[in-house]
Amino acid sequence: MTEEYYKSIAMEDIYKQPERYAWNCLLYYRQFDRAQLLHFKQFLEMPQLVKYQAAATADFLRTHFQTEIDACWEVDWSDVERYTKGRG
Repeated sequence: MTEEYYKSIAMEDIYKQPERYAWNCLLYYRQFDRAQLLHFKQFLEMPQLVKYQAAATADFLRTHFQTEIDACWEVDWSDVERYTKGRG
């Protein structure tokens, strides 16, 4: 039921009111491209971004999310390497 809900949300609606959604769930159930990830940067949950987003390669994360990952106690750079291995 949760998966169906998050997959059914139109991208247009996410752009209109990104604060309305639980981003940990969006990042788990949906894939975003890099431009979208950067657009929604302020809403993203680092653990889910690292674990579930195929567009989030180690280089991309280091370039655009280093400060956020360094500040996050739930995920670190060893997690980034483990989860992004084989991406991009």
